[in-house]
Amino acid sequence: MWKVRHFLPLILNHSMRTDSKSSFYVTGSICGIAGVVCYILAISLPLSPKFSFLLALAWPIFSIVFAFAIYKFVAHNYQSIYNQLAFIFVTIAFVMVSIMISVQVVVKTAMQDSISKAAASDESVLELIANSLRWVDLGVDLAWDIFLGVALLLLARAIWNHPKFGKWWSLPLAVLAAALIVLNMLTFPYPPDSQGVLDVGPFIGLFMILLGGRLVYLGRKLKMST
Repeated sequence: MWKVRHFLPLILNHSMRTDSKSSFYVTGSICGIAGVVCYILAISLPLSPKFSFLLALAWPIFSIVFAFAIYKFVAHNYQSIYNQLAFIFVTIAFVMVSIMISVQVVVKTAMQDSISKAAASDESVLELIANSLRWVDLGVDLAWDIFLGVALLLLARAIWNHPKFGKWWSLPLAVLAAALIVLNMLTFPYPPDSQGVLDVGPFIGLFMILLGGRLVYLGRKLKMST
C-alpha cells in the first residue's frame, strides 16, 4: 500500500507532463502554419510598410516555436545529434531571415521617402544607392537559404528512422533541402527565381504546412491516449 501511495504522484505528474507536451505539439504546429500564412499575407496584401513588416516578422517568430515543437516531438521518441543540430541551424536561419526582412523593409521605406523629398537632379543617384543596398538583404537571404537547407537535411536524417515519420517524410524533405542549397549555388550571387530557375521555397512552405498538420494530428492523438 505504501508503494502505491509513493508511486501514484509520480505517475500522475508524468501524465500531466505528457498532456502538457501534447498540447504544446499542437500549439507549436499551429504556430508553424500560422507563420507561413502570415508571410503569404504580408507579400500579397497592399498593407502599409509598418503592418507588412509586423506580419512578415510573425513568420520567423512563429516558425521558431514550430521548430521547437518538432524538436521536442522527435526527441520524445528518438533523440539524436541530428535533431539537436537541426534545431540550432533552423533557429539561426530564422534569425537571419528576421534580419533580412528588417533590412529590406526599413531600407526600402526610408529610401523611397528620401527619393520623394529629393531634388530632381538627385533622384537618379538615390535610386542607384537604393538598388545597390538591395544586395545587402539579398546576401542575408542567401545565408538564410543555406542555413535552412542544412537544417532541413539534418531534420530529414533525424526523422529517417522515427516511428511517426520515417522515410516517406524524410526523403521528400531531404530532396527539397538539397535542391535549395544546390540551386542557390548554381545561380550565385543571384536568387534562383531571378535567373529563371525553379524556386523551391513555395514547395518547402507547403511541406512545412503538411508537417504541421501531421504534428497536430500526432499531438491530439497523444493527448487522447493520456
